[in-house]
Amino acid sequence: MGPFGDASMGFGRIDLTVLVVYVLAVVVFGAYFVRKSNTTEGFTVGSRSLPGWAVGLSILGTFLSSISFLALPGKAYTTNWNFFVFALTLPVAAGVAVLFFLPIYRRPGLISAYEFLEERLGLGGRTYASVCFVLLQVVRVGAILYLVAVAMQPMVGGELYQLILAAGILITLYTCMGGIEAVIWTDVVQVIVLFGGAVFTAILLLWFSFPGGPSELFTVANEHAKFSWGSWNWDFTAGTVWTVVIYGLAENLKNFGVDQTYVQRYISARSDRAAARALWIGALLYIPMAALFFFIGAALFAFYQVNPDLLPDAIRDQGDKIFPFFIQQQLPVGLRGLLIAAILAAAMSTVDSGINSASTVCMVDFYKRRIRPDATDRQSLRVVRMMTLVFGVVGTSAGLAMIEIVRHRANALDAWWEMAGIIGGPFLGLFLLAVLARRLRGWSLVVSLVVGLLTVAWVSSSKHLPESLATYRCHWHGLMAGPAGTVTMVTTGLFLAGFRATKPRERPNA
Repeated sequence: MGPFGDASMGFGRIDLTVLVVYVLAVVVFGAYFVRKSNTTEGFTVGSRSLPGWAVGLSILGTFLSSISFLALPGKAYTTNWNFFVFALTLPVAAGVAVLFFLPIYRRPGLISAYEFLEERLGLGGRTYASVCFVLLQVVRVGAILYLVAVAMQPMVGGELYQLILAAGILITLYTCMGGIEAVIWTDVVQVIVLFGGAVFTAILLLWFSFPGGPSELFTVANEHAKFSWGSWNWDFTAGTVWTVVIYGLAENLKNFGVDQTYVQRYISARSDRAAARALWIGALLYIPMAALFFFIGAALFAFYQVNPDLLPDAIRDQGDKIFPFFIQQQLPVGLRGLLIAAILAAAMSTVDSGINSASTVCMVDFYKRRIRPDATDRQSLRVVRMMTLVFGVVGTSAGLAMIEIVRHRANALDAWWEMAGIIGGPFLGLFLLAVLARRLRGWSLVVSLVVGLLTVAWVSSSKHLPESLATYRCHWHGLMAGPAGTVTMVTTGLFLAGFRATKPRERPNA
């Protein structure tokens, strides 16, 4: 018996109709912008004419994704609110981005964030950052497609790989047609749908799901420390509050400061003020949204503590699957379709952004920089559309690979965050060196990069060294790999830049 009575099991015709109508509407809406994406600048940065509020909601949609809709409730269900601290680091990162990064990226003619790196660190630095970004987007798209397939499977049936393929094809279709303007305006619609679905679920759990009313929810959740933020000890071997703070600062500085997915949105805004407003909208609105998702996870835990017979043992410890199961079993016909549409909206908001930005980087940083610098606008547009299709295929393939990766883990959020930290740690360090150490070139840059990569590898993998090398193991939490790599890389780079600056020059012969 669900909160609204006896909800029929499975995904009925009404639910399926709601979902299909939503998907078709989004694809048609995205196709509308084909006429506005017939130039390279129109396809990649929306002719730099979009309002700040729309760009801000698009930034929020990219942050939310199905990772937020599914993995954050799953994290709160299995542990507590520890990872909510990640959201609280966003204002700091946003402030740094507005003060230091926006003026760099808002220059006329700039499309790729990594053009700036070539000015400061040379072509090698730009190429490395571009490759890192593309890899990061492939991992991100794969994780999100996997999560949305997990959510949809109990309701629409089919195998995970079939659902990943279907979602990947649909998202690639409208992204390839409409470019960044289609991405941003569909994100606005999808954020509204996503917010409505999350609010509805929270109200349902708070007011209608417990015999003792809302107080029973909080009593049960508090008894199991579901609203706890975790340990405040200065212990970097575990996921303490300080571990998440350090990871959050590094990750969000990377997101807002150097991630082409966000930079491309800043550039698409119609003015510098609109770009700053967009950044603050995305950063500040994410905090209450994240709190909402963590509340849903804690409430789901309390619900299934009060109603243990409603949850099969097979998924009791699989946090990513709890919310989809609740939707399937406890919501009435029609509302199930709306909620699954919200989950799909969350996935689409991030996947389309990742595909579009990765294809833009390939066109600007590889095709126009290395292959055909004199390419016409028509040739560049053809290449960026082709690369959009390619990354749709590659990202979908990464989603299929996530089936095996997550099979060996309890939570997809852990898998994504650790991989993002490993790939992105030296990536952020490169940008910080571009700002702080302008003299860093050649071998000095290579040495700094190698030090950062070795640090990331040591923190993330040395715990698997054999017993004979146990002395050399690092016992830090996996989330510390990226921040540690960033710190060692920047420190090494600044030392080498200072060394070069103070090294005496040879006097010419008299």
